Amino acid sequence: MNETTPAFNNIDKKRLGFYSTLMFGAFSIYVVFVCLSNIISSNILFSGMMLLEITELVYQTIEILAFFFAYAYVIYAIYMGGYRYALRFAIVYAVAISARYVILFALDWIFFGLKTEDVPVSLLFVLINVLLELLQYVLVGAIAQINVNAFNKKVAIMQKGAARLKDTSIVRERLIFPYQKMPIKNDPLRFSALLTALLMGAIRVIGRISYDIGYGAPADLSDVLWMILYYTFDILIGVACYFVLLFIVRKLILSKEN
Repeated sequence: MNETTPAFNNIDKKRLGFYSTLMFGAFSIYVVFVCLSNIISSNILFSGMMLLEITELVYQTIEILAFFFAYAYVIYAIYMGGYRYALRFAIVYAVAISARYVILFALDWIFFGLKTEDVPVSLLFVLINVLLELLQYVLVGAIAQINVNAFNKKVAIMQKGAARLKDTSIVRERLIFPYQKMPIKNDPLRFSALLTALLMGAIRVIGRISYDIGYGAPADLSDVLWMILYYTFDILIGVACYFVLLFIVRKLILSKEN
């Protein structure tokens, strides 16, 4: 399927609209809970309560799920139509990510009295964070593009051979679904999801290590146990990423367009 077919354009209108709503909605809710977390952490009335932990858990979960959906969509888009089609989703993602950081920066400036002389440094951090998240997105897209290109070449060879034998049974999706038909390395969807999950898990673990180095060595057994819990949580996020991406991509590809 290429980008000029009517079916592809129908997918574009429906998927792009849903994806845009999903990204902006998720990050809007994220900002709301970050604001709640800041209010709770700065108000003595909430001290000793679990509200801060709950709000932090909520906005971190929303962020992770937003990344899952974004990465699933870029794999889906590249499989369906290549990087040119995926670029449409990437633009929405870039705008949503940038808007989230700019809004958080503005709220910090308004509510926490950011000094004027500190604004350039803060804006630089905003730019760096946006670029790092866009880099992650580009890496996921590159992973998917490489795997899909390799798969498409194999499909083309198989279809040419089938045409000579007057066999019309070579259908692209049927070579993949169900997933058990093909080794994971030859399956562009499963292999892309696996490499994306490894990338996401590695980024979180590296970030955790950097934080622990800056924070210092654990003071007691309790600190060690918390460290183990956090690292386990980061690894589990990577595992969940693989299965969630596969579920979303499968649903997107196999769903019937009206």
